[in-house]
Amino acid sequence: MSQDGDVLIICDGGLSSLVACTQAAKKAETRSEPPTTIAWFVPTGDETDEARRNSMRAISTLLGLSFGESPVRAEAESPETPSQRETRLLLECAAQALAIGVQTVTWAIQPGGTEADEWPDLDDIAERMDRALFCARLALLDAGSDSASDIRILTPLIDFTDRQLAELAADLAVAVETCWWYSGAQHALASSKQRRWKPLLDGVGLTTVSA
Repeated sequence: MSQDGDVLIICDGGLSSLVACTQAAKKAETRSEPPTTIAWFVPTGDETDEARRNSMRAISTLLGLSFGESPVRAEAESPETPSQRETRLLLECAAQALAIGVQTVTWAIQPGGTEADEWPDLDDIAERMDRALFCARLALLDAGSDSASDIRILTPLIDFTDRQLAELAADLAVAVETCWWYSGAQHALASSKQRRWKPLLDGVGLTTVSA
């Protein structure tokens, strides 16, 4: 992994990861500079990890981003609630960013609602935004005086509805075929993701495979 980067994006190979990475690449393009963003893959620890990893490698190569990967702990060795896992991954990613001199971490999370136009749960959003803020502060505190002067964990897509994210993906002309679930129907979760996103992406002009 290259250690040169101005943003570290926490990615899982899904549509929100692709959108966040594409935004970073296009931002660099408007500055007429090579992208210095690190696409930081965080494994989920399940059978989809290989497909997700391959997706993030493809996205990184396509957009000219650096690629990095966080270690994953087997659930049997470290049983955690979803909230505890998110706290750990944010602390680990923030610490990694500080270690290589990156002061901005983008958490490419977009929980969405149960329907395409439904807002995510507001309490859930607030809790995750608080977690991002507190983890950034704690990581900086733990890093000591030799670290960078500051670090931020941003959540720019957290309050998007599914339809809004699909529309943004179309505006950015993302390469939807690089999403981990695009051709991974062998996984039940991939089929579920296709059913969630295919109608919306087709509706905005981004062709997808059939579920």
